[in-house]
Amino acid sequence: SFAADPDGFTRAGEAVGVLVARMDACEAVDAVGLNCVCGAYHMRRLISRLPAVHKLLLAMPNAGYPHIENGRTFYDSDPGYYGWILQGDFPRDTKNVLTRIKLSEANIFKSK
Repeated sequence: SFAADPDGFTRAGEAVGVLVARMDACEAVDAVGLNCVCGAYHMRRLISRLPAVHKLLLAMPNAGYPHIENGRTFYDSDPGYYGWILQGDFPRDTKNVLTRIKLSEANIFKSK
């Protein structure tokens, strides 16, 4: 499993699509996936852009993006939003519009 930023690159600058394809071709590997670094929305987007995978595909996003208050780390996404994004039961464009509405209602995203 690889950690990727929202644009699909590891900290070393490697494209996760290339890494996942290499691991998918390796007989010694049983599953491939992405973990941490980005939240559910970006993880879902990254997974949808990966090349076809023939092994078990894992997605392990953060529960939002971390921020620190008084030395403690918190994640802004609530469990409902996290689950809603990962369900994937909406077409992509509809989900993007609904995400913008939901975020603007939470004053997290200012729409134009």
